[in-house]
Amino acid sequence: MIRLGFLLFSVCFFMLIGFHASLAQNAVFYGTPAQVKNSERLSKHFRSYSLVHLPSETISR
Repeated sequence: MIRLGFLLFSVCFFMLIGFHASLAQNAVFYGTPAQVKNSERLSKHFRSYSLVHLPSETISR
């Protein structure tokens, strides 16, 4: 009886871990709205300081 309970617990536990991992993978891949907004801000910030906008004197140093 104990073996059956342990087996049932193990199966449920690993199914739960697999489900949680798939949810976490989707959250990381698609990003939350806050992460998307922050990445848009960062890309705008990096675009304003790109090498194209730097004067040639600064690059030659």
